[in-house]
Amino acid sequence: MPAERRPLSFVGAAAWTVGAALLVDLALSITEVSRPGASLDLVNVTLCHVLAYSAAVFAILRVHAPDSSVREVIGLRRVPVLVLVLAIAIGACVYPAASWLDAIVAKRFPSAPETTEALGKLMGSSTLARRAFLGVALVLIMPIAEEVYFRGVLFGGLRAGRTPGMVILGTSVYFAIARADVRSFASVLALGAMLGWMRDRTRSIVPTILVQAAFFAVPVIPILRGRDPMADEVYPRAWIVGGLALAALAAAAIERMSRAWVDAEDEEVG
Repeated sequence: MPAERRPLSFVGAAAWTVGAALLVDLALSITEVSRPGASLDLVNVTLCHVLAYSAAVFAILRVHAPDSSVREVIGLRRVPVLVLVLAIAIGACVYPAASWLDAIVAKRFPSAPETTEALGKLMGSSTLARRAFLGVALVLIMPIAEEVYFRGVLFGGLRAGRTPGMVILGTSVYFAIARADVRSFASVLALGAMLGWMRDRTRSIVPTILVQAAFFAVPVIPILRGRDPMADEVYPRAWIVGGLALAALAAAAIERMSRAWVDAEDEEVG
């Protein structure tokens, strides 16, 4: 018999997300005071995010699911290998369209010079070690931390008794608010919706982690090879349209495959 969980409301989920964001800011402020410039150090920023989201996950588990299996609550479960391959393809294929959308919004809301300068320092990778950590942080550490929180404890907690669409929309909004500024809000919101759909259909955060990892690997790999991280990347229209088409085909394949194993599991539980 499944362990009883305390219900998680959308207001509660929003409060937890605000708390996690405030905890990130607090950690960054403390480290900045103790070591000036730490807020622009990618290692420090990554650690602050991981600690804040880990604390939020732990708190939610203790309050809402103290007797449940952690793996069950966050949705850490196996899925077919082909689904994992298709998840990677989806993440990589949709990035050009997201970049195109960000560029359109950026023309309407350009970044302040000091914001651009700070981002350049944060993403700077003058040494091999810094470039290596940049790749690990953006392609591995941050996706895991965010997916365990947003598509893990939040999605799992909100899903009980609610329609998938409501939960996908809610977690996508929280994800976009926590992850993005006005220039990337639309693209991150769309990414969050896709991740929420993936989580709902596969009932696992493993594919969603791979989607995020592949998504951010597209811009990170050229940086690891020496490209200026602040240089604008313009993708041909054929890449944008073709990427979306391939992502749609991969999503359709996952939808069809998921009906087989997920529905079979429902019948066994029933």
